[in-house]
Amino acid sequence: MSAEEKILEGIISDAVAQGDEIIARAKAQSELVLTKAKDETKAYSAEVVSSALIKAKTIKDNAESAAALVVRDGKLAKKREEILKTVELAKKHIASLDDEVYFKKLVSIVKGYAKSEEGVLLLGGVDLKRNTALLETALKKANINVKISDKRADISGGFILKYGSIEYNLSVDAIIDEKKELLEDKINTILFSQK
Repeated sequence: MSAEEKILEGIISDAVAQGDEIIARAKAQSELVLTKAKDETKAYSAEVVSSALIKAKTIKDNAESAAALVVRDGKLAKKREEILKTVELAKKHIASLDDEVYFKKLVSIVKGYAKSEEGVLLLGGVDLKRNTALLETALKKANINVKISDKRADISGGFILKYGSIEYNLSVDAIIDEKKELLEDKINTILFSQK
């Protein structure tokens, strides 16, 4: 072999060795990059999954909370409906009382507001059609100085009591409105205590 061939063989051998070394380093670097990419992908995937789980839990919690509010509002609406029905039944019951019993109840209310001076009692149109003589008798028996007016009050039951410029609205509706919370509490206790 000639000297040129030996030099050429040495150059080729060095080039092959350098190529193998470059390929080995490239493989090592690519494995490092690949390993790093896999680790980053795992970390990113874990982060995405964790974030998705947090969002899903938040959505679920919000949905459960909204559903609970809808259920609660539905129950409250039903209770309110039942309370209103009960109040309406109570009003009908009061209106259906016979004249003597009804007027005795009115007199017991008047007692709480009666003064020594003469007052005026105004009844609604329906109550003026009742036997008001029974009311006059009951008022006299109770020593209440009140005159029943012929004027009709714009109420459906109960009465308006006047002493000069002072006026007490003691209609059934006004009494119910005044005692609304107490009535609702009692009705709630009766209607919903077993539920």
